[in-house]
Amino acid sequence: MAVPSEFECFFLLQNVPTIGSRMELEITLPPEIAASVAERVHCQGTVVRVERGSAAGKTGVVCTIEECQLLPGAADPEITE
Repeated sequence: MAVPSEFECFFLLQNVPTIGSRMELEITLPPEIAASVAERVHCQGTVVRVERGSAAGKTGVVCTIEECQLLPGAADPEITE
């Protein structure tokens, strides 16, 4: 079940997305913020800001997170240890 969300995330990317373009991403929430166990989450959002010339020649991208869904299965073992 997808859950509505109103969060923003900042990423450094090598490519330059267009403002307004849709993004899908999968993140692992660490145990400290995910009820003591790491959880994988699939998110969908929209690019709302692009900052060229950020660190290491990459592009800073701000994306609103509009929908999130918990994924079944184990999270990244490096996060859970």
